[in-house]
Amino acid sequence: GDDPAADDAAAEAAFVAAERRDPAWGAPALERARLAYQQSLRRRGDVAYTAPRVERALALADAAVRRDSTSAAVGLRGTVRGWQVVSGAAAGDPRAAEAQTAAAERDLQVATRMDPANADAWASLSGLYARTRTLADAKLAAATAYDRDPYLAGADRLLNRLVTSSYDLAQFDDARRYCGELGRRYPTAVAAAECRLQLMSVPDAPVPSADEAWRLAAAVERAAPAQARDFHARRARLYAAAGLARAGLRDSARHVVAAALDGAPQSSAYLALPTIGAWVLYTAGDRDGAFALRRTAIAMSGRESLDFDMWWWRALKNDPAWRALNDS
Repeated sequence: GDDPAADDAAAEAAFVAAERRDPAWGAPALERARLAYQQSLRRRGDVAYTAPRVERALALADAAVRRDSTSAAVGLRGTVRGWQVVSGAAAGDPRAAEAQTAAAERDLQVATRMDPANADAWASLSGLYARTRTLADAKLAAATAYDRDPYLAGADRLLNRLVTSSYDLAQFDDARRYCGELGRRYPTAVAAAECRLQLMSVPDAPVPSADEAWRLAAAVERAAPAQARDFHARRARLYAAAGLARAGLRDSARHVVAAALDGAPQSSAYLALPTIGAWVLYTAGDRDGAFALRRTAIAMSGRESLDFDMWWWRALKNDPAWRALNDS
């Protein structure tokens, strides 16, 4: 309906009534937990909104597991636990967040063992592995989720993870295949425009023209939601600069990187931008500029969530100055 709060209240009342009529039936408890989880997702980035709702979702998910320990219930609890950490709603010391992440992983692994066809649990496990394990682990879990149910909720995010993990692993044929599928199924999604632009930067792609690079960057900016347009536009310019560097327009690429990073907020969403810029500058022959941006990336992120095992950095693996920078 037009009033989500009223719809939520009506659904909650129906589930509670069903629980009272048949206390032995576990489905209403699970649906109450799922409803609370969906409510907690509605205002991503707003921790004051999310925290109490995800806490309630976790309490309900825990109750659903105690009532009926099915794969669906255990998997949902794992998903909520992971979301509590990612959303920033798990306030407290880092050890508490680490313990919650480990608990989420245990739940999701149990859920997928109980029911290997639980696509939701596989999808959540992929998101978790992207933070805690290797790119290959994250991709395998995402591919398993997509194979089990290509039409599950959030399939666009799953396809995007398959694109990005394939890209990071230098599995470019897979990246192109998943990007094509993303474009066919979700033609207006910003990720569908972004992956086409990103794939211009890979070594086996045809050398792009400047016009093509800017056309795709403009398509990303048009597709981006208003509240995230600045971030997507800056990142698109960085990938356009990678295309310019491949086309031999190195000075232009360096200027575009500088403009894309100029005035960028120092918030968590923007942490990856200096890393992308460092790679583009190295591609454009500016080794000193690349190293300077690498230092910026370390300073901004505290080194967390930066993956320097991807193909971008292969040429630098044996560079003593690079090794010293990354070991410092």
